[in-house]
Amino acid sequence: MDAGSMIREQADILIKATGYLNDWTWPDIPGVDSFQGELVHSAHWNPKTVLKDKNVILIGNGSSALQILPAIQPTVKSATTFIRSPQWILPTISSDQQQGYTQSQIDGYRDNPQSLLHQRKMNEVVMNSIFSVYISNSKLQAISQNDLTMYMKSVIRNGEIEEKLIPKWGIGCRRLSPGQPYLEALFKENVHRVYSGVEAFTPEGCRGSDGKDYAADVIICATGYDTSFVPRFSIIGENERNLQDVWSKKPSSYLGIAASGFPNMFMFLGPYSPVANGPTLAGVETQADHILAFIDRYQTENIHSMAVKPEAEADFEAQVATFMKGAVYSEGCRSGHKNHTTDGRVPTLWPGSTLHYKEALREVRFDDWEITYEGNRFAWLGNGVSQAEFDPTSDLAWYVRARDDGPPASRRGRRELYTRTGSQVARELHRVHRPSTYNI
Repeated sequence: MDAGSMIREQADILIKATGYLNDWTWPDIPGVDSFQGELVHSAHWNPKTVLKDKNVILIGNGSSALQILPAIQPTVKSATTFIRSPQWILPTISSDQQQGYTQSQIDGYRDNPQSLLHQRKMNEVVMNSIFSVYISNSKLQAISQNDLTMYMKSVIRNGEIEEKLIPKWGIGCRRLSPGQPYLEALFKENVHRVYSGVEAFTPEGCRGSDGKDYAADVIICATGYDTSFVPRFSIIGENERNLQDVWSKKPSSYLGIAASGFPNMFMFLGPYSPVANGPTLAGVETQADHILAFIDRYQTENIHSMAVKPEAEADFEAQVATFMKGAVYSEGCRSGHKNHTTDGRVPTLWPGSTLHYKEALREVRFDDWEITYEGNRFAWLGNGVSQAEFDPTSDLAWYVRARDDGPPASRRGRRELYTRTGSQVARELHRVHRPSTYNI
């Protein structure tokens, strides 16, 4: 579709699937247009940019910068990296130390799907085992802080620099970022570290908060995205309310998938989704299943609209705020979950782990929704003949069985069934878990 063109579509249900990070932004620094060299953003890279033998400034030290610096350091003439705040550097959080896969391994996974399934499960197990690190003062948080502090000191080996690079806030307050190559690149001869923010762009480069001017041929802004959640287009709900206006001061949602006042609208990765709580894709799949449960009911009953109740959304957000008081996300770091502030809002994350999210959304809470109907709500009962009777191949006595093989009647029983309780060797709880064997 050409920019500026308009199309009109009509549907019964709208799903906002634009993602969480979809609007990259230049840093809010004066003079961005004054720089006479090449200015690029990590999320909007110019493939024609040449860095070889250039003097480069890198602004930012988040997850993108941690990947960029070691990638450009071997080829640039010099790299000046601005480090406004400290950052925990993780050696690795995967199930092994490997940085890539050989063609032989890739072929093996293709030819043996069970081996690929095993590797995927091992990776997810590690990620799902570490959630308690996000709880302030937890045992895993204390152990991890001690281990990472020792690791970073072993690389830095300079007490003054250690004070500037090792955070005082907990691990996980900012996004967990494996960055061993970054930490090593920081101390290469052609890398200059500036422990301050950027005050302004200049024609030759930029001026640091330390008052000094720094020159460069290329400036790379690894400064992230707009994390306000305000959509880039109007979404009009009840009483002509625009979601852009509703979320202009503070985003809100119900379970990360819906917003009160916007009937028949669902979303992926809305505010309070599990984007820093464990495997993100697993959370997205859970949202898809939950949304499909609503669509299934909408398609099979004479429903006019489904709208989450304002009191349900308010209660959910109150629970989030209560949880966050004891979570590292609320500690004194600058984070996108707080809209790039240290304490500007309650972190817009799920109040628990990804596995916790999957359990919480496994069953739909229809009592949290206002459902209106077209006419009689029981009209879908129709002429009294069941679907089984219209299916010529169905078992008309399907409920008669030699044993009761249906799902357990209790939530606990159903949870133990789908989490395969008893299938694995017992592990030590709330520790990084890298099993030597895994029963798939």
